Amino acid sequence: MLKGIFRRSEFARNSSVLIGGTLLAQVIPVALQFFLRRIFTPEEFGLMGVYFSIVSILSIGACLSYQNSIVLPKADEDGNNLVMGSLLISLFFSIGVFLVILLFSSPLINLLQLPLAISDWMFLIPVSVFFNSGHLIFSFWLTRKKAFKALAFNKVSRRSAEGVSHVALGQLWKGNGLILGTFIGDIFNFFTYLFQFKKTRGTLRVDFSKIKTLLKTYSHFPKWHLLPNIMSTISLMLPILIINAFYQEEVAGQYDLSQKLLALPLALISLSLSQILLQKMSQARNEQTSIQSFLRKIFWLLFAGTIVATAIGHFFGEDIISFAFGDQWDFAGRLTELLIFGYAIKFIVTPFTSVFIAFEELKLNSIWQIAYFGGIISLYFFPNLQFRDFILLYISIDLFFYFWYAVLIYYVMRKYERNLDSVA
Repeated sequence: MLKGIFRRSEFARNSSVLIGGTLLAQVIPVALQFFLRRIFTPEEFGLMGVYFSIVSILSIGACLSYQNSIVLPKADEDGNNLVMGSLLISLFFSIGVFLVILLFSSPLINLLQLPLAISDWMFLIPVSVFFNSGHLIFSFWLTRKKAFKALAFNKVSRRSAEGVSHVALGQLWKGNGLILGTFIGDIFNFFTYLFQFKKTRGTLRVDFSKIKTLLKTYSHFPKWHLLPNIMSTISLMLPILIINAFYQEEVAGQYDLSQKLLALPLALISLSLSQILLQKMSQARNEQTSIQSFLRKIFWLLFAGTIVATAIGHFFGEDIISFAFGDQWDFAGRLTELLIFGYAIKFIVTPFTSVFIAFEELKLNSIWQIAYFGGIISLYFFPNLQFRDFILLYISIDLFFYFWYAVLIYYVMRKYERNLDSVA
């Protein structure tokens, strides 16, 4: 099986480059966690988790999902115009976020039951949103150009800048250096991606006529992908907000460490493969070639690795985390032993979700995302649950909905393959 996959040299080369870069990019913050978790308190990490969740949710909506369309046009000129159109939309969106915060900051904090300490950082949010959405836009351009070395380099450089900022601010400043350090990383990341965009023959020229035409051509992305995609992102970020509201900030900080560690392989392998598979499936669609057997081999490799990792995490999670980060984080270890099941199914399914973009099956994807959002938002109706019961309910929701996500992915793949057979 491995031999068959790696005979496809381009995929093997791209995968190794991007996963290797992502590995190094993730090793940096994880290694620093051993140090930072002894400088900053669980409450400070909880506040950082809330800030990051807000920025992540808003960043997904900032471009109206047009960034996903950048890989689809055959002509690079059209892809470039979609980049510029997405950046302009993001700029106006971020200005709108700034005005909302300026006028309604306090009511929003009360309405969403956010920690009061977040008020000191609200005005950084719109700037972070623009820089984060900008790097998403440029990353789709680099994926289109198969510039996976650039993507890998950017991941490493961003985490390095962020890590240095966290350590320096933790030593020299008594404010929340986690948030400010992450903000510095956002700025550095944006300009690194901008440099790579121009290096791969991207231009900042704005042709309003062509941009308008392309935005109209791909208008089904904001129509069918935007709101569900925002809901999906909210669903991923919402648990820490709910935990912060229902339980203590310290509990949110413990959860933050657990989900950071569990998200590591998700970012390292699963999301990296998703980027590469998106380009590969888009190319297969343009060339009208089959991709089913190749994706099946990827699935079984992911499945086998997940079984081993899940067993280790479930039986030894508390011991590993307590040893690595200190006894004050043992609760995060116990959480990890439970949460790993939900992350396991996400790890397997996530790389293949790009089939919905590559084959433009956005409506079907939207149905799942809306349903999943409903499942996660239902957690708000259980404020009196014991924390362990709350976590078990959350895991059950993840397992149920991601199983059906896998079924929908298989349906889309089979539909594409049947269409190929009918044409042949």
